[in-house]
Amino acid sequence: MSITDDIHAVWLFLKNMGIIFGHLYWLVIIVVAMVFMGGMLLARADNKPIWKSIYLAFITALTIGYGDITPHTHRAKVISIFIGLLGLVITGVVVAAAIKAAETTIEEIEMLPVEDIEKHPLADGSPEFLQHHRLPESP
Repeated sequence: MSITDDIHAVWLFLKNMGIIFGHLYWLVIIVVAMVFMGGMLLARADNKPIWKSIYLAFITALTIGYGDITPHTHRAKVISIFIGLLGLVITGVVVAAAIKAAETTIEEIEMLPVEDIEKHPLADGSPEFLQHHRLPESP
């Protein structure tokens, strides 16, 4: 497999990710708005400056959790838990989108015409590959 094949595969993957996220842009906007609102609620519940609370909300939602700023009141802790759960959901969506993009990319690569089957990017000579492409097994 050459470097141009690798670059082409990465380009296909990124293109497929863009297509998938093109359908999910509204979800990303809603989640970012909810995290931002959660940060404003944290500011009120914990008597912190708004910028620190929004920072805490995004660090929590992104599941980074530096620990430099923490909620202190019970109300702020409950809000942080909900923000963390929201972050887990969006992480799952991103992982699912990446898996779907990878599957689509592999399908597109498998359908590429090749002159020499040994040069196919996914050709490993396995019986599954040969059977899938209806090729005779080599002796």
